[in-house]
Amino acid sequence: MSGIAALVVSTAPVNERIHVYYNTDTKNLGLTMKNGDKDGEDPSKSFASSADDQKVIIPNPSQIGASHLLGMNLVVGIANQAACGATKNDVAIISPVYKPLGSTEAYNLVVSICSSDTAKEAWVYYLTGPDANSIKFHEYSLYDFSTEQRAGNDNILKGSSLAAYYNTDDEKRYVIHQGRNPQDLYEICIDDRSTTRIESTDNALKSTPLAVVFHEKTAYLYYLNSGNKIERIKNTGSEWGSPHSLDKEADSAHQLSAVWLDGIPHLFYVSPSGLSHIRDKKASK
Repeated sequence: MSGIAALVVSTAPVNERIHVYYNTDTKNLGLTMKNGDKDGEDPSKSFASSADDQKVIIPNPSQIGASHLLGMNLVVGIANQAACGATKNDVAIISPVYKPLGSTEAYNLVVSICSSDTAKEAWVYYLTGPDANSIKFHEYSLYDFSTEQRAGNDNILKGSSLAAYYNTDDEKRYVIHQGRNPQDLYEICIDDRSTTRIESTDNALKSTPLAVVFHEKTAYLYYLNSGNKIERIKNTGSEWGSPHSLDKEADSAHQLSAVWLDGIPHLFYVSPSGLSHIRDKKASK
């Protein structure tokens, strides 16, 4: 899937507070700044890097992730040496600098990131494995620069999207993925080393993109159903509830990304008309 990752930059001008990163057709990174007060394709300021003189490329499609660390806006993604025909990809920071963190097989194209509430720590999640029967789930710590296999979970769907978040109430890290049975979405608690099936998500599209945002004791998960419509499901602290359709069609070949701003989640996705923005004002009701 093509990547989309959004961040709220509270110090930016009011009409440019949401920064949306995306994969470009030239296999580089683009940035557009969005207005948090408008839905849809609002006018925005955009920047995109050039393909000229780049030593690595960002495969498109591939997933990217964005978060904060020590006052920096970090974007992580998958990259490879375009001219080498390598069978491995780098899992890397791709903005504001390029820094490889790990490696994975060429067809593993998903990555996610989350930060602690103080943004003093951040963790990157990715998959490895040469085939569908040997998928492994890894965490890279940007605090102590260590890598750990967090699950040898045979139940992870090959090519599953990953959506990571930090729960500021229990101070634990969580990552959501799709199971080998595509009707099952799972939540891994990194700190407890436990995996929980998210009930009521049996309408999920196979290889659905996933996005999650956490705010004040509630996690908001977005995914696509079998009709390519966006669904939202919430966990208010004890268990996941029932999904709610937003009645918006999304292109399943592209990523979803969610951030919290001005009391509501903001969801970014690719609709039939292009990059789109939903202010999910009913989410907290």
